[in-house]
Amino acid sequence: MILLIPALLYVPFVQNFVKDIALREVAKSSGMTIEIDRFRLKWPLSVMLDGVRVMTSPGDTMAVVGNADLDVDILPLLKLDIHASGHISDVRYKMGTPDSVMYLVADVKDFKLEPSHYDLKNSLIEVSHAELDGGDVLLLFNGSDTTATPVDTTASMPLTIKAGSLLLRNISYRMSMMPVIDSLSASVPLAVLRDGFLDLATRRIHARSLSVDSVSAMYLTPSAEYLAAHPADTVTTVDERPTPLDSMWVITGDTVRLTGQRAVYAMRAATRT
Repeated sequence: MILLIPALLYVPFVQNFVKDIALREVAKSSGMTIEIDRFRLKWPLSVMLDGVRVMTSPGDTMAVVGNADLDVDILPLLKLDIHASGHISDVRYKMGTPDSVMYLVADVKDFKLEPSHYDLKNSLIEVSHAELDGGDVLLLFNGSDTTATPVDTTASMPLTIKAGSLLLRNISYRMSMMPVIDSLSASVPLAVLRDGFLDLATRRIHARSLSVDSVSAMYLTPSAEYLAAHPADTVTTVDERPTPLDSMWVITGDTVRLTGQRAVYAMRAATRT
C-alpha cells in the first residue's frame, strides 16, 4: 500500500489536486500568486507545464511561461545536484512599472537546454549547450534610488558558471538612463560563445571564443535642449578615487570576432550644419 502512494503522483487527477494545494501554500507563505493551467509529471521526473503565471505582491514583478518541458534525473537530486534538460517557450519577465526607478521587460520566444547540471552544494552550474532564439529586452532607469540596500547576512557560496556553448539568435536590446543615455539599442542576429567561464568569487570571466555577427547599434545622448532645461541632472563631479584591485572584474578571451551592419553615435535632435 505504501508503494502505491508515489505511484499516485503520476495520475493526472492526483497531480491536479496536489498542484492546487501546493500553489495555495506557496501563496500563504510567500505572498506570491502562481497559476498553472496544466501540470503533468511523467516517469521518472519529466515535468510539463502550460500557462504558468507568477505574480508577486504588490504585483510589480511578473513572470509568464507559455510552455515548459523539463527532464530531471532523480538520483543526483539525492546529492543536491540538479541534472536537467528541456525546452521553454513564450517567456515574459516584467519588473517594476514604466515610472519605477528601474523598469525591466524581457521576452524570450524559445529556449533549449541540453543536459546540464547545478551543483547546489558547491554553487556550480555547468551548461553543456543552450540556445536562445528570439529575445527582446527593455530596460529603463528613471532616476536615482535613495533607498538603502539591506545588508546581505547570508553566507552563500559565490557562484561559478561553466558553459560549453551558448548560441543566441535574433536578440534585441533597448535601454534609457537619463540624463546620461537618451537611448541605446542593439540588434544581434547571431552570437556564439564557446567554453565560457564565470567565477563570482574571483570576479573573472573567460571564453575560448566569442563570435557576434551583423550587429546594429545606436547610442543617443540627451539633446542640448534637455541638458539646458535640466541642469541639476547633469553630472558635474567625478569620483576620481581608484577602484580597489580586488573589486575589479577581469574579462579575457582567446578569440573574439565581431562584425557590424550599422552603428550610430550621436546627440538627440542634433542637426548637420
